[in-house]
Amino acid sequence: MSISPSQAPGSSLSHSLQQQTQPKSDQSLSGQLQTLTKAIDSGDLNRIQNTYENLKTSLPANTGNDNDPVGQFLAAVANGLESKDLSSLQNAADTFTETPPTTSTKPAASPLLSEDSSSELTKLIKALESNNTESAQSSYGSLVTTLNENGSSESTSLANALSQVGDALQNGDTEQARSRLQQTLQDLSPGSLIVAEA
Repeated sequence: MSISPSQAPGSSLSHSLQQQTQPKSDQSLSGQLQTLTKAIDSGDLNRIQNTYENLKTSLPANTGNDNDPVGQFLAAVANGLESKDLSSLQNAADTFTETPPTTSTKPAASPLLSEDSSSELTKLIKALESNNTESAQSSYGSLVTTLNENGSSESTSLANALSQVGDALQNGDTEQARSRLQQTLQDLSPGSLIVAEA
């Protein structure tokens, strides 16, 4: 589950938050491979070709050599596309889904936010956007507490990164706090604030 702030679409802080909370289903290798097998199931050679090319351009450098299931699958897809042989493509997809890769896919990054911290982050953004210093200070304090309680190094790093937001709030400067929060959100990898499932 991801959080979705309910601010006006023109808000740059809300936009930064949405960039970080959108699940990137096609971003992970396993998601892209699943998209490719679905394209093969569809029988549409153009769709298969496009999906294959998108996947190839986004593969990490050390992924997809001929010694692993991903590499073997991609080589079979390339051959099937070259000969426009749909049945060989379907055989490759069937074989691949029966023996999914074990070592070639990286585990998904751990979510940084719990339900509580995502709620506090949303409250903090709303308070900053309405220039409500008192509410922003309260939400900031709760957010940092819940991030530190999470205990993961990623959450602790995020709490530390937010310290400049806290400094600005302590001085009563909501504009600077807003700017610092936006910078912190932009520095995170896209999709890194997906909320942990309850």
